[in-house]
Amino acid sequence: ANNFDMFISIHSNAATDGNTTNYLYFAYDNDFTGNDKTLSIEMSRCGWNHRILDRHTKWSHYDYTMTAADVAAGKGKIGYQGLGVLNHSVSGYLVEGYFHTYQPARHRYMNTDVCYLEGDAYAYGVNDYFKLGYEEKEAVIYGIVRDKDFKYTHEFYTPNPSTNDKYKPLNGVKVVLYNATGDSIAEYTTDDEWNGAFIFRVEPGTYSLGYALEGYNEPEAEFTEQFTVTAGQKYYPEAFLRDVNYVPPTKVYVN
Repeated sequence: ANNFDMFISIHSNAATDGNTTNYLYFAYDNDFTGNDKTLSIEMSRCGWNHRILDRHTKWSHYDYTMTAADVAAGKGKIGYQGLGVLNHSVSGYLVEGYFHTYQPARHRYMNTDVCYLEGDAYAYGVNDYFKLGYEEKEAVIYGIVRDKDFKYTHEFYTPNPSTNDKYKPLNGVKVVLYNATGDSIAEYTTDDEWNGAFIFRVEPGTYSLGYALEGYNEPEAEFTEQFTVTAGQKYYPEAFLRDVNYVPPTKVYVN
């Protein structure tokens, strides 16, 4: 009735709480006049190509290299669903961008900057579908800081043991962004929601990162090396800090 060009409904998915299942899913409907299945699928594929790139989501099925072409070959989750929210005449999709019952992901999405980046991915998909020609002038640095040694589990934090989510995410880390000449140009303090997430939006260029948290040693050199980002790129660093009181386990040799 309002002559909309596209419909998007953003959700998270669910299994049993504490489950390690965490995949991307797009749903469409085509039972209503004007709701074109072909258009909805293509809209979904455009969104998929950007959302799947998030390396910190730790997909249990598929990974960031899987394009919509792979999905079209039956390897991904874009499918028909007769859902009430899709019962209208506008082509588009419902997207379940992660599983909130995968608890580490749920903790990450307590950070509003992380939520912003998910929406950013769908916006890029809209840009691609409608060929709007928008070119991003900035790059995004989305990082996670973790304890180097402590494999963390909790009633409300059950990680996928095959991913780095098994290492404790660190609260209250001061992350400093440096430019190519070593000048400090921005700071971000990780929140208290056990996700270790930090995000900077920057101009294309060369940068490095520094990390500081009371009770932890300075980061190893590999986590503070310079890197270069280009316009429209999202860069996903992970840093691991060592507790000053950490004592490595003693090696025992048995004949």
